[in-house]
Amino acid sequence: MRREAWAKSHRPNRALFPVDKRPCVAVSGVGELFYLVSAEDLPELETEIAKAEDATRWRKSKNSEEPYAALSDQRSDVGAVETIEVPTRADKRKFSVDGAIRWLSDPRTAGTYLVEVFSLPPTAPKRTSEGYYEHILREIQEAIAGIDLVAETFVLNIRAVSAEATANVFGVKLVLSNAANTFNDL
Repeated sequence: MRREAWAKSHRPNRALFPVDKRPCVAVSGVGELFYLVSAEDLPELETEIAKAEDATRWRKSKNSEEPYAALSDQRSDVGAVETIEVPTRADKRKFSVDGAIRWLSDPRTAGTYLVEVFSLPPTAPKRTSEGYYEHILREIQEAIAGIDLVAETFVLNIRAVSAEATANVFGVKLVLSNAANTFNDL
């Protein structure tokens, strides 16, 4: 998002990313929002962007007769967005495997790493969300086993949620490693 639009009230969720159609599923940093967008959404997004007026429309207040900017929902949303792009692999993970092993090997970290994955929108069926998180946890476990590490994985519930909600934070605790320069070698 553009720096001028960082306030929550300026999020592009009126025309471009309405909560019920294309919800915000993650945040990477200030002004870096991730929305759930399918291929079927792209023509509608393109249409909404094209509807945004090029020049600001001005109106007069009925009460004070003062002029004010009367932006359409499309202009407001388009003006808030700096770029729209598909996340790259580097955007999804900001560390290397070697960096993760160094982190897990540092005794100050208790050999634990927290992995947060994108949340599914609240409209996703419960069985879909349960399968989604189980699949991701299985992938984490397989990746760990594939690099000569023995680790415990666990689901972390960091906030009070309803019994029907599924966590999207997993913990990985290094238990044993055959990799060089790990805490087992100290």
